[in-house]
Amino acid sequence: MQHVEHQIFDYIPPFFLYTLLFLCGIIWQSLSANLIIIAIITACIIIFCMSYYHQGRWKIIIPWAIAAFSIGALRNTLNEYYFLREADLLCNRKIDLTGTIIAQEKTNKHWVTCLTVEAETPSQALIKLYCTHPLQSHVGDQVSAQNVYLKKTTSNSLALFFKKQGIVATGYIGKQQNIQCRPAEKASVASWLHKKRDYLLQRLAKILSPRTFMLVSSIFLGYKSIKTKMSDMLYEQFQWWGISHYLARSGLHLVMFVIILHFLCMFLPIPFIVKQIVVSACIAIYMLLSWSSVSFIRSLIMIFCYLLCSMLKVQQHGLHTISLACCAILLYNPAFLFALDFQLSFGLTLALILLHHAHYIRKNSLETTVQSTT
Repeated sequence: MQHVEHQIFDYIPPFFLYTLLFLCGIIWQSLSANLIIIAIITACIIIFCMSYYHQGRWKIIIPWAIAAFSIGALRNTLNEYYFLREADLLCNRKIDLTGTIIAQEKTNKHWVTCLTVEAETPSQALIKLYCTHPLQSHVGDQVSAQNVYLKKTTSNSLALFFKKQGIVATGYIGKQQNIQCRPAEKASVASWLHKKRDYLLQRLAKILSPRTFMLVSSIFLGYKSIKTKMSDMLYEQFQWWGISHYLARSGLHLVMFVIILHFLCMFLPIPFIVKQIVVSACIAIYMLLSWSSVSFIRSLIMIFCYLLCSMLKVQQHGLHTISLACCAILLYNPAFLFALDFQLSFGLTLALILLHHAHYIRKNSLETTVQSTT
């Protein structure tokens, strides 16, 4: 029994522990540094290190565990400080706004156009602008508006959504306010990619039926801004059966795409490493021509880790790859941790990985028992 227990801990890499402590650091700082949380985390560190005592690795694990917890708390502190500082500088006042459009979408009937603007400030803060009238603007254009009143949202759920997007403040522009949009002097990569995505959507809309176009753009490309009577009816029908999540692109769709690519590459008489490079290039092009989400990015990082390990002939571990994806996303923006899509995507994937490893450990223990009895 003791051998099986040690074997279970052998299959749990320390990097997975560091990732859990990194998450605990973010949560601890978000809860105003609650001492009860730090006591629970300390107890977990001690228990986990005791499991590694028989291997003599507990002295190495403790400093790294404390460092992972501290990095998580520090990263969330810096993120909160950034939003508070920018809100104090920009919100609850009228300013002359100039910046670059990085995203554009249509909203409801009252606010016709919604722009995400990267303001010309030292920190290049992101601002959400709601306009009551349509604009002749594109992603990458320079926008300028005078006397724009910016404010910080008071709703906790909306504030979390804006933090996840990196939005610092929101502004509203009426018909009487003057807003000017002009093309940028130099075309950026973001504007070029946006034009390619729009061209792809226009081509698909011409060759596909409306319902097929809506399904392809939503499931395959991750584009969610198509709002018609038919799309609302289709979403309602899917909600009746509780399968509306099938209309949203997830990491499983990317996995299926990679499986298809690997199947097609089987017929190419080229070396294995070249096949992996071709698959990686196709995935990169697909990523650039589609709209991303948390589950898509999580699956993308894990697949690239798998392809890299296969090309370098290095053994890969599921807990390593999901830990790496989790740390990469939360280091970029720790507010993702409190979003439901992040929790569901990583929670379900982690459950599948743990079930797979539990089955693998049980199978090995049974084989060891059979060999010892024979």
